[in-house]
Amino acid sequence: MVNCWQMIPGFTGRGGMLFLTGAIAMALRLAYDWMLGIQPGPDGLVLLPCFPAELGTVEAEYTVQGKRIFFRMQPQSTGISVDGVVCSAAYTDPVSHRKGFFLPYNTLYNNSRIVLFAE
Repeated sequence: MVNCWQMIPGFTGRGGMLFLTGAIAMALRLAYDWMLGIQPGPDGLVLLPCFPAELGTVEAEYTVQGKRIFFRMQPQSTGISVDGVVCSAAYTDPVSHRKGFFLPYNTLYNNSRIVLFAE
């Protein structure tokens, strides 16, 4: 249930804050979805990180489709590796036009390690 229509530049009118009560759920969404850019979709994970360089390298653990995934991200990442293998997973968000990565679920395993790095 959408209970807020946001006025974020580039996302004007986007529905958000999908909660009835739940500051904790929103804080987690803020960290994982918006800052780290880990966005589960119907076919795979979209990764669109946008955290400040001052944070340096960030690590996170995320569970999706029963698989625990470990992330290590650098600000302004341009490359990605999955379980030690550098791969081509380029993705452009159709709304914001931001560059990121897309990983189909069938390429991820339980305890997969994803590294986003700046080349």
